[in-house]
Amino acid sequence: MYAPRSGTNKATVGAITSDADNFMSALEFSRLNLTSSFAFAGIDEWGLNVGYGGKFGGLYLGVSYGGSLIDELYRRLTNQQVNALYKKDTVTTTGTPAITATDSEVVDGQEIRLLGQNVTTNTLQVLVGAGPFGLKIGFALYLDSYEADKRSIFESSLKPLMEMGFNFRAGPVGIKFAVRGAFDIHQYNTQSLSTFSYIDTANFGNSKTGDQYVERRLDYTEPSGGITLGFDFGNGTTTRAEFDIIADGGLRMYKNNDEDGVTGAWGLRDGTSTTGPFFPPETGTNTYTPVQTLQYWGITASDVFDLRLVANPTFIYSADLNEQFSMGVKFNVGGGYNMLTVEQELLESQGSDSITSYSGSSTTLAITPELGAGVSFRLLPNRFAVHAGFGVQLFSYRETKTEIERTLTGSLFTTPGTETSTVTARIMGLPNARFAAGFTLNFTAAAAMDLLAVSKNLNIDETKLTVLFTIKR
Repeated sequence: MYAPRSGTNKATVGAITSDADNFMSALEFSRLNLTSSFAFAGIDEWGLNVGYGGKFGGLYLGVSYGGSLIDELYRRLTNQQVNALYKKDTVTTTGTPAITATDSEVVDGQEIRLLGQNVTTNTLQVLVGAGPFGLKIGFALYLDSYEADKRSIFESSLKPLMEMGFNFRAGPVGIKFAVRGAFDIHQYNTQSLSTFSYIDTANFGNSKTGDQYVERRLDYTEPSGGITLGFDFGNGTTTRAEFDIIADGGLRMYKNNDEDGVTGAWGLRDGTSTTGPFFPPETGTNTYTPVQTLQYWGITASDVFDLRLVANPTFIYSADLNEQFSMGVKFNVGGGYNMLTVEQELLESQGSDSITSYSGSSTTLAITPELGAGVSFRLLPNRFAVHAGFGVQLFSYRETKTEIERTLTGSLFTTPGTETSTVTARIMGLPNARFAAGFTLNFTAAAAMDLLAVSKNLNIDETKLTVLFTIKR
């Protein structure tokens, strides 16, 4: 989800902020230094970013957009064809017992499938503030599809959101508290057709080739929520010494074709099979031509528990040392915890009654401490300023423990039974750094331009550019 960030913020690794960072914050909008209104427009790694903030009597109103609309605007300005994107789902139920299949695709206004890569991201938010209170609502939309001759990937997300914030000072200490929630409606499926090689056991040594079809479907809804609790021990004018605790959690609930859980299937055909079964279903509307299968597997996981938690305690200190020079430091520890349990079955084809049942659980713990520092040097106060900073990820650690119980039943297995296994994987990441530099040019006292370049480990190929224009009154 997009959140407006200034070039100063990015250049100083978040240690120093400006108006563009505060005008859409349910907690920080009161920091905005303006008389009546503020507006910005720019381009960064998200695409087009525009926003407005203004005071109307005792109320404050902020509106922001971030996303890929810049591509459509460019095509219209240059008088090119604009391919409006539409998300289309076709659900087909056939046979006895019923088989339900969903074909997801991106089409144009004439419902013609758009091949190749199609990506669009959009986040629109509205903030209303009064005194120490702020209320923000909005939604984020994401769509990514890839359509080629023998492969397709489709992913989409629609996420409405809301956040309520409260910011006040209790003597020398500033206190802020926010609670937020969102609901993600997420869809993901992939299909592929490829060639495989195998040895004909009836004629040992005779290599053959066949076709392999794979389909996975992983749709879910995810209610999520979080809180922010912060304390500012600075004087609020020239220094900022703030400690924030930010925590969020989400629970994913999987449901595919009106059935709980996730689904997947794959089939093999050796080119000589003259009888079914056919996969995908012969009367379905799937992307690829149905094939007679040598072997077919279907996977169902009706019982899935997927809990995700993240926390990010952060300390920031910044100070205006004089009229020309500001500095800041930031330290935060990112942490995450994921608990996943799955009950699933792998079904064999060719009329066998063989079933492989899995009962598995997985827990993942991740920790990533980061340290950053930045400076802002106003060579010509109110006219020209240079910003620079560096951030170091001190290390990263991730530990995943997986426990699986597998049960084999049916005529296909000569030694049916149950076996268990436990696997623990630990990954330690080495330090890495990123560097940023930029400048702010004030055309007038009210109009400015931010230009920024951010590089990871001095890799020119991973350098991101940001250009931002701001106007305030």
